[in-house]
Amino acid sequence: LKTINKIIFNQDKHSAFVLNRFLLRVQIKAFELVEKYNIGFSQLDGISSNIIPEFGLFKMMDYVGLKTMYNCITNYVEMYDNTKQYIPLLKEIDSRIISNSYFYDTDKRNEISNEIKEEIQNTLLSEVRTVFDEYCKIYSFNKMIFKGYLNDFLGVQI
Repeated sequence: LKTINKIIFNQDKHSAFVLNRFLLRVQIKAFELVEKYNIGFSQLDGISSNIIPEFGLFKMMDYVGLKTMYNCITNYVEMYDNTKQYIPLLKEIDSRIISNSYFYDTDKRNEISNEIKEEIQNTLLSEVRTVFDEYCKIYSFNKMIFKGYLNDFLGVQI
């Protein structure tokens, strides 16, 4: 990691995969916004690129592989009490696995106003901040250090 200028983030059993779980919470919110505004996945990725600049939220799932994403999410669900938030995204991924398609395969593009784009960005940024605060509290993370990990992993500036 040092040779590629990445920060080493040691985690214990309690905080294992916390950066992936953080990202998943943002992806769940992004999926809700795609549904709410009836926009395409690549469109949402474009709108969110100033919040998560390292990669598109849905393009990343396509690259990782939907079966891998599905398995990871179901494992993360077992760690939490509130699992309802994961169900719609899991159903969507499952249907894409069955149909052998990806998020970008069936992408639609609807015109939306700049106000809606700004609302989407603000909603995603709010989710990033909410999850950040929750995780700092739950895992007793130093906020400045955790910000550094998030920036290194996702390019997120909080």
